[in-house]
Amino acid sequence: MLKISGEEILKKIKHNLNYKLVVDRHEASSFDVYLATAEVIKDIISYPWRDTKDKFFSRKKIYYLSFEYLPEKFLGRNIGLLKLEKEFNYAFNKLGYKFEDILENDTTSRLGGESLGRFAFSFLDSASSVNENLMAYGIRYENGRLKQEIVNFNQVEKVYTWLAAGFPWEYRKNIVYDIEFKSLKVQAQAYDIPILGYEGKTVNTLRVWSIINDNLINVDAILRGSLNELYYNYISTKSIINFLYPEDSNIAGKKIRLGQEYFYATCSVKDILANAKKEKIDLLKLEKHIAIKMNESHTIMAIPVFIEEYKKTTGCSYEFAYEKANQIFNYTSYDNFTSKKKTWDIDLIKEICPKIIDTMEFLDEKLKEILKVRTFDLKESELKELYIIQDNKINFTNIALFVSNSFGAISELHHKIITDDRLNKFSSIFPRKFKLNRSGVSQRTWLYLSNKKQTDYLSELLNEDIIKNPKCLIKLEKYRDDETVLNELDNIKRKNKLEVEKYIKDNYNIKINPYSIFDMQLKDFHEHRRQFLTALYITKLYFDLKENSSIDLADRTFFFGGMASQSYLAAKYVINYINTLAYVVNSDLTIKNKLKVVFIENLTIEKVMRLIPSADINEQLSTPGIDMAGSSAIKYMFNSGLTIGSRTGLNLDIRNEIGEDNIFLFGLSREELDNQFKHNYYNPTEFIKNNEDLSKLIKKIKTSDNTLLKESFEKLYNLIVKYNDSFFVFKDFPAYARTQKLVEQRYRDKLCWNNMQLVNLAHSGKFSVDYSLDKFKEII
Repeated sequence: MLKISGEEILKKIKHNLNYKLVVDRHEASSFDVYLATAEVIKDIISYPWRDTKDKFFSRKKIYYLSFEYLPEKFLGRNIGLLKLEKEFNYAFNKLGYKFEDILENDTTSRLGGESLGRFAFSFLDSASSVNENLMAYGIRYENGRLKQEIVNFNQVEKVYTWLAAGFPWEYRKNIVYDIEFKSLKVQAQAYDIPILGYEGKTVNTLRVWSIINDNLINVDAILRGSLNELYYNYISTKSIINFLYPEDSNIAGKKIRLGQEYFYATCSVKDILANAKKEKIDLLKLEKHIAIKMNESHTIMAIPVFIEEYKKTTGCSYEFAYEKANQIFNYTSYDNFTSKKKTWDIDLIKEICPKIIDTMEFLDEKLKEILKVRTFDLKESELKELYIIQDNKINFTNIALFVSNSFGAISELHHKIITDDRLNKFSSIFPRKFKLNRSGVSQRTWLYLSNKKQTDYLSELLNEDIIKNPKCLIKLEKYRDDETVLNELDNIKRKNKLEVEKYIKDNYNIKINPYSIFDMQLKDFHEHRRQFLTALYITKLYFDLKENSSIDLADRTFFFGGMASQSYLAAKYVINYINTLAYVVNSDLTIKNKLKVVFIENLTIEKVMRLIPSADINEQLSTPGIDMAGSSAIKYMFNSGLTIGSRTGLNLDIRNEIGEDNIFLFGLSREELDNQFKHNYYNPTEFIKNNEDLSKLIKKIKTSDNTLLKESFEKLYNLIVKYNDSFFVFKDFPAYARTQKLVEQRYRDKLCWNNMQLVNLAHSGKFSVDYSLDKFKEII
């Protein structure tokens, strides 16, 4: 581990202020000090970054493809992983600043979202921390995700130009590739971001692609006065790197999405092959030296692009290029495949990237050839579902299933669903492809960087480096009923809650009770995540308190945060209802502050890291069989938080690990819901009418004197009923409400609650992303 004194760091910062920024240190702003500090850290990690490339030269290299990455802010992350907090704090204090003042200046990278993006970055963090050879590729979105504002209880999206003030953690590289679309050629420019591992021994690279602006100016069009042509070409090209997931409900949006996927795949594949040549790898034996991991469906385009580029580079046949792709590519999906698979219209591909059409046709014929040999009992209509070219569309999901060496499922239920049901035809023909590779989270982020008080205590108690070896947390099992240990963990939680109380008061002007149950759902809004279940339960508690403010209820504080997609009306209605409800509840003095609701506007990874260590309970309510991930529950486990959840995905894996008594599961199973779908015997209107408590609650809301709450609820209620409550919100509400009562009962039994928290913490290490990486290494 690096040893450097605070005085040495101070000298380096002063040097950078004087000679790189040309700022007198007595006049330096906190932003100037931040920039000077970033240069110090970059100098520190440049040595292991360079050495990483040399020390792994003979080891198989993993190339990681993902459309999204969501890192924490790099300043705090890098200082923390280098274990130099005290030294930098000393330097900042000498310059007249607090540590937090400098951290506040760091840029939040808008390269991805909280689910897919977070898991992708965790995988990078893991590879660097366990000394694995990995290089990742992304897009350098100039605006990335939109910024969320809440205006009159509604979500409003704003452009967030995160690169406007500069991003000191990237290096512009002299690596440029020509990318040819049918009617346009652009030049891709590489930017490298070093990804530091724990204790700074290994530094891998995240390479993100941009477009060189100079080459977008068509001088001939200017001279001819063809400004419409000029602006059309410029805007259509820049749109590729402007936003993460532009709206694709119209043809213009579809063209941008397809253009993004082709641009990204072509840049990345060209670079992988160029790296192999540079390292003097025999391209005809490429599979012995590299493996490619594709993260979700947006990256599948890399397969046909690879076959095309490999064939062109080596002069080999389509057959040989396909065999190489089959050995090199590996695919992970979080999809449940209930809806249609990922497809693109052939006509659109011909308009944007026609070079890959021949490859698609070859793969379709190759698959049909194999199916003739391996299938005997499938009807022609069933076989057609497996084809790559169907009804003038290219089925990219089938490309991934057919060509990939492995298909990774992220939970036991996910594996069961896709192999026994939704992809059972593919899994019966290619059984060895389908692997269980459980998703996980990084203990470096969610324990070490987020909750230093708990990390320090556990490291001393267990006499272990719990960050290097998270499975050693299982030793906490021997401290069940040990009041000394349980009370200390509870004290740490209490201190974290007091810090969050101050943060919420300072930033949201809401006074919350730090001794209340902190109940959190910090994730993007989707109907299948059923945040409305919790909102409905809060409404019930509110009306109960209105009727009798002295009712025996444990004090509760509910936290929500996350965005809805720009055109996702139902999710936006839920956000509107929660914010309306928060206003009504928080401003009502008659309920004696027993209930509070906090909506965290424009949720960022840093806000989540601040809040989760204080959580008593987190909610994972996804409709069983629809949302497969749910890995955010593990973040709370690392912080001794408990889970109330539906019977799906990782909730079940966690239940199997810690036991039914240490998690609050409720509601219908996936099999029960499938029966409801098949037999269509669930009518939400009839169900509500026949359930007295739910019927009364809905009647109270609809006849409420509060017009804001009533109108917000009516919009959402009508939409849910219109689509027959397809995510079973009302169906599962009675079971959910009963389980929330159980949460309250357990919370009042302090020994029982503290033991449950201890058990969750003890078993959290098994769900580290490090073991996901280990499993993937076995697969390849």
